[in-house]
Amino acid sequence: MSKGKYAEINGFKMYYEDYGNGIPIILLHGGIVNAKLNWGSYIKNFSSEFRVIAPDSRGHGKSNNPAMIFPTFISLD
Repeated sequence: MSKGKYAEINGFKMYYEDYGNGIPIILLHGGIVNAKLNWGSYIKNFSSEFRVIAPDSRGHGKSNNPAMIFPTFISLD
C-alpha cells in the first residue's frame, strides 16, 4: 500500500511515495511524467524485497514548483 507524503524545504513541497521494507532504493523519473507513471509497474516487484521511495520531481505530479525552477535546465549552464 502506498504511503504518500510530502517533504517541504524552503517552500518546495516534494511529494513521494514509500513502499516496502529493507534496503532503500530511490526511483527517480525523467521527462514529463511523474514517479507513478514512470515506475508503477516496477514498484510492486521491488517493494517485495526493498524499501522503495518514488518522488515526483519539482513541478511534476503532486510536487509543486513555486519558484518555477527547473534544475535540469539550470545544470546546463
